[in-house]
Amino acid sequence: MKGLVAAIVLVVGCSGQESEAINHPPFIASASPAEGEIVTPSAVGDRELSATIGDDDVGDALFIRILVDYPPGGGVANLIRALELPPSGSVIRSPMRMQPDCRNLGVGSGTHRLVLSVADRPFLDPDKGESVDPEAPLDSVAEQGNRVRLVWLLNCP
Repeated sequence: MKGLVAAIVLVVGCSGQESEAINHPPFIASASPAEGEIVTPSAVGDRELSATIGDDDVGDALFIRILVDYPPGGGVANLIRALELPPSGSVIRSPMRMQPDCRNLGVGSGTHRLVLSVADRPFLDPDKGESVDPEAPLDSVAEQGNRVRLVWLLNCP
């Protein structure tokens, strides 16, 4: 049989129900210095860290926590700051800047993890009876939420 062609026809149907919208996770578009780098704050507080975050879901507010020595791993972790960025209508948000100061962070000398945790849903609060992940007690999000972390190493003299 010359010229015989086999074909597979794939029929994609619609069930009549709208599919749920996909919730895209927030992301780190850029960071300076780069993630994982060791940062030594200067005595005059002019060492700046910056991060530009984004979310393909332009209608999402972004919830941010700055944490030190987190996850705790048997030690004590501290929530330094919490803030909420309202929806901007843009995938990429304005850069965030901070100038870490070891004295103001309440940490001793040595190397400490400085964590920027970004979520597209509010962080869970165990004081309100919400169940948090024991591995992420300060930045757990609900099941439908997404979280991303940026970590720098802070060298405090």
